[in-house]
Amino acid sequence: MLLNFNKIYLIESVNLKVDKATSRHLYYTIESPIIEYEDPETPKELFRFLDKIRKDCDTNNIKPIIDLSVHGLEDKSGISLWAGDIDYEELYKKLVEINIASGWNLILVTSACWGLHFINTLSLDRPCPFKGIFGSINETFEDHLIDSFDVFYKELIQSFDLNHAILKFRRKYKGNFNDFHYLTDQDIFEKLYKKELSFLHSSSCKAEMFKKLTKQNGINNPSFEDRFYFELLEIPKITSNTCAEKQRTFFMLDKFPYNKKL
Repeated sequence: MLLNFNKIYLIESVNLKVDKATSRHLYYTIESPIIEYEDPETPKELFRFLDKIRKDCDTNNIKPIIDLSVHGLEDKSGISLWAGDIDYEELYKKLVEINIASGWNLILVTSACWGLHFINTLSLDRPCPFKGIFGSINETFEDHLIDSFDVFYKELIQSFDLNHAILKFRRKYKGNFNDFHYLTDQDIFEKLYKKELSFLHSSSCKAEMFKKLTKQNGINNPSFEDRFYFELLEIPKITSNTCAEKQRTFFMLDKFPYNKKL
């Protein structure tokens, strides 16, 4: 899988008295002109830098990889900076703006503990905040990450091949092999839509849809044939239309029609 990017933003916010500056190490080790390093201490400073990235995308056609080297909150609701916490809802608002400004090209990389749980806060009723995310479902440790992210970014900058970069990452990673995963926007949609389908196919939801359909068609005492017709034809049609509408919203198909994948 070839990634379409032309800038890597390494964002790091840790307490250097107890943590290692892994992203700073990467910045000085790799020394690439497409890498920019920032070390905000507070949420306000981080948001200001994310606004700057959005403006870069708007004015300079930047297609960014944003790498967040921060701590994850233990309840998996957000991230912790050196001087303040940010819940994923706040982060979502900034990232979706960047994703739109970049033409749906934002890739999020996070070394935060439980960082991949960000997707659990997403919804099919609003746009996805990135084209893809690479992160861990478990707790992570900085000593496990320095060498692995070093080869990861060197490979990406050289080949733009995400699969090769992840393979090299896994070979160097000293933690559990299954900690880190890459999910595309399509992967996330499918995960969320499976939950949606479970609800749509539940007996309670079908009963509610049947009630609405009979009322809309002026049927006060529905017969067995009515129920058979609605459950066999009309309710599946509603489910199909729901999928199409969710896709339109999640992938912003009105603005980015090439996002349609199903």
